[in-house]
Formats: sequence, C-alpha cells, structure tokens
Amino acid sequence: MKDPRPWIVLLCCVTFLGGAGAGVIFSRSTTAEAPEGPFSGYATLLNDEFQLSPERRAHLEVILREYDADIRQVSVVHRATYHELLQSDLRPIGIEYNGYIRDKVLRPEQRARFDDLTQGIPFTSEQAQR
Repeated sequence: MKDPRPWIVLLCCVTFLGGAGAGVIFSRSTTAEAPEGPFSGYATLLNDEFQLSPERRAHLEVILREYDADIRQVSVVHRATYHELLQSDLRPIGIEYNGYIRDKVLRPEQRARFDDLTQGIPFTSEQAQR
C-alpha cells in the first residue's frame, strides 16, 4: 500500500466516468429532440428561429400533428371523387392502348385469346376496334 499509483489510476477512472455520465445527461436535457412527421423541417426552422421553450415546442408539435391529420382526412374524402374523375379520363386512353397491344403486338391467331382475357376489363379490345 505504499505505492499511490493504483489509487491515482482509480481516481482518474472514477472522475472520467462521472464526467462522461454527467455530459450525457446534460446534453440530453438541453437539446430538443427533432420532431417527426411531414412538417419536421418547418418545426425545426421555427424552433431555431424563435428559440421555443420545451412547452411551446410541445404545443407546436401537437398543432402540426393535428394539421397533418386534417390534411390526410380531407385527402381521403376527395380521393374517391378524384379517382372517379380520373377513371373517366383514363378510360379512352386505356381503350386506345389496349387496341395497340391487340393489333400491333399480338399475332392474329392470339387476338381471340386476348379478347377472352380482357373480357370484363373496363376497356376491352372490342371497344378499341370501334
């Protein structure tokens, strides 16, 4: 026990580990977590620009999350109408390209089988021939 070196090494290790632990705890408490979602960049920009308190950051995150939910809800409501309009615009294009496949790609002996396979599809080769 006359040699103080083991005690010095032990004291250095304890000091190092205590400082590392305190640094990790301090850094976690001072840095704001980056918000997630489609408006995360906007939230980060507002936070950096106005140095929002944690309470105000929490309010901002709730507001942006609700805004995203409202956008999604409106999108779902309008999606059905959009698809109906899209179908009416795409139907003539589908008929045209279905005819191209039938007449330009398939051999004459394959066309009857193609007509059988496309029976029931909204744009059939019969419509393309008209």
